[in-house]
Amino acid sequence: MTVLQYFNDLASRLNLTDKQIESVNTSRDRILTALQSSPKISLIYQKPCFYTGSYSRDTIIRPLDDIDLYIRINYSKHGEGKSPREIIVLFIQALKKTLPATPMKVSPPCIEIIFSDKRFEVIPVISYKDNDDLYDIPTFDLKGWELSYPTLPNKWLTQANKRNGGLFIPLIKMIKQWIRNNNLRKPIKSFHIELLTDLVFSAYKIENYPQGVYTWFYGVDKLLRDNRRPFITEPEGYGYVDEYLFKNPLLLAALRNRINKGLKLSGTAINHWLKGNESVAISLLKNLFGILSK
Repeated sequence: MTVLQYFNDLASRLNLTDKQIESVNTSRDRILTALQSSPKISLIYQKPCFYTGSYSRDTIIRPLDDIDLYIRINYSKHGEGKSPREIIVLFIQALKKTLPATPMKVSPPCIEIIFSDKRFEVIPVISYKDNDDLYDIPTFDLKGWELSYPTLPNKWLTQANKRNGGLFIPLIKMIKQWIRNNNLRKPIKSFHIELLTDLVFSAYKIENYPQGVYTWFYGVDKLLRDNRRPFITEPEGYGYVDEYLFKNPLLLAALRNRINKGLKLSGTAINHWLKGNESVAISLLKNLFGILSK
């Protein structure tokens, strides 16, 4: 196996299988049926729900973890003059009635539903007739609603992927696998990594996977050394997506340390690859990303 073949194989192993996609859709349908069967809940008839987050952007990796599902509720019945807490209570009642053996809990602003092979985060949302990108979602205290633009990331991600010859999204998945291999999946936000990757490759172009991985570590290492405060703005322009990281000095230090190690390891692997030492380079890359099952 060559290094390029290794990366193609890695990309393939990170993609969801057809069976997994079918399983996700089946679980979604069970959730939607539970909510639609309740006479107390009124959903938008056309397109009552849609995926968002990494699953909708095709940046989720195996094994499956969080899947974000937005449920479009009727504004006049559940939104106007009412707090999100009321609809959350109705949601959890309907879900527990139809899926009594499935673990679930309220985890504001969503309801977590834990199936055997995946976890859904279900969020009631209010849509706008004149703006397909704009939604109201519950605040974390469930006392009010706040604006959200869940479909905007899909647009810039598609553009970035085209700009880099289709290598951008697979590279994001590889970086997410590196994060998982370094036990950083829970503390480091998935969307943060996607925006960080877009920032790096606004200055560089991905020529191939080996170069792209090394460039990512080099670019992120430089960004974290040059910035002492949050620097990645939310797509809608409100706040910073990396603010949580700079509020946690221990996590920031851990990430900087892992990034630096990844930079050195990927750099050594690339040097061996360029010298024709394919097997040595692949061994180093397996150390970087871990061993994945088929």
